[in-house]
Amino acid sequence: MTAVIVLPPAGDVTPRLWTRDFSFYFAARVVSLLGDAMMPVAAALAVGAIYGVSGVGYVLAVWTAPFVGFLVFGGVFADRIGARAMMIGADVVRAGTQGAVAVAFFAGTPPLWLLLVASALAGVAAAMFQPGVNGMVPLVAKDPQRANGTLKIADAATQLGARSSRGC
Repeated sequence: MTAVIVLPPAGDVTPRLWTRDFSFYFAARVVSLLGDAMMPVAAALAVGAIYGVSGVGYVLAVWTAPFVGFLVFGGVFADRIGARAMMIGADVVRAGTQGAVAVAFFAGTPPLWLLLVASALAGVAAAMFQPGVNGMVPLVAKDPQRANGTLKIADAATQLGARSSRGC
C-alpha cells in the first residue's frame, strides 16, 4: 500500500480565519451569547426565590415582548446608524440594566417594578443588537462561511452550557 498525499492546487490559498479582528469579534460574541443564554437561568434563580414562578414569568415575558416588537426596527436603525454602533450601544444598555439589577440584589430585595423595567430595556437592547450581528461577520472575517460555522458552534456550546446549568 502506498499513501497518497493530496495537495491543494497551486493558486488555492485558504484565507486564515483567526485574524486579529475575528478573534476580538469571536471573544465578544461568545461573552454576549453566554450572557443571553444565562439570562433565563438568572431570572429563575434570583427572581423565583423572591417572587416565585409568576415573577419569573413576568420578567421573561416583559423581556420577550419588546424583543419581538422591536426586532424589525433594529434592522432599520442598524442601516441608519450603523451595525457596529448599534451593537455597542445595545450592549452598553444591557450591561447597564444587568448592573442595576445586580446592585439592587446586593442592596436587598429589589422591587418587582425595577426587575420588569430592566427586563424590558434589556429586551429592546437585545432586539437592537441582533440585526447587526450577521452584517458584521463579512467585515471581520475573510472567510464568512467558516466564521459563521465557528460562531454557530460557539452559540450551540453556550446554549448547551446554559441548559446543563438549569438541570434540563
